[in-house]
Amino acid sequence: MSVHTILVGGDASEGTLAALRWAAKLAADLGARVVVVHAFEPLGHLGELAPGADLLAARTRSEVELRGPVCEELRARGVEHKALLREGIPARVLVEVAEEVDADLIVVGARRRGPWRKLLLGSTSSALAQLTSRPVVIVHERAGKSELG
Repeated sequence: MSVHTILVGGDASEGTLAALRWAAKLAADLGARVVVVHAFEPLGHLGELAPGADLLAARTRSEVELRGPVCEELRARGVEHKALLREGIPARVLVEVAEEVDADLIVVGARRRGPWRKLLLGSTSSALAQLTSRPVVIVHERAGKSELG
């Protein structure tokens, strides 16, 4: 199997940043390109909004983070990449974009969540395994830079 396009589910979480470090190293080694996708869930941002604020501000902030700090590792390694912000449920958005860009591999970060939240919201990585036939790599937050060389 050759890897030309790697899709990474992206936000500014530690799990995602670990996944991006892993994917950036792999892409640099293989000469692959990376597509970073952040699935913006409007209801997931309600708690961070002040009264009178709108969801457009939260969406804009997510897009700035995505194109800035989230993609920093890719820029640092000189990896060809693009960043996309889409609205929707993360696992479904990742599967849709993987189809659009014909991704050879999907990479996501693992997050530690309590059992109640996992039951309520579900797990993106678990859902991906059920929704796609493409290979999925789950990178844990503790995957440090030292492991990547």
